[in-house]
Amino acid sequence: DQEAEANIEIVHTGASERVGKMGEINLDTICENYDNDEIVNVDTLKERRLISPKVAKIKVLARGVMTKRLTVVASKFSIQAVKMITLAGGKAELED
Repeated sequence: DQEAEANIEIVHTGASERVGKMGEINLDTICENYDNDEIVNVDTLKERRLISPKVAKIKVLARGVMTKRLTVVASKFSIQAVKMITLAGGKAELED
């Protein structure tokens, strides 16, 4: 778990200033709707109608299997989700 936490990169996106509710999304939903090397964040999730327009921040959960190399930017991650993202060759970036 410490190794997975060490793989999380912190990015400055201004998420702490966004007002709205916290949403959740699972890896299987992300994997079904994105291609290799794409960036997953609140804006792209809204564009693809995978989360509500009222959601300001997301938590990524580990249901399913991650088979694509993606950069996932979120306010929170489950440790299992981070492990699966990095094992697939992707990056988990934590918004501040």
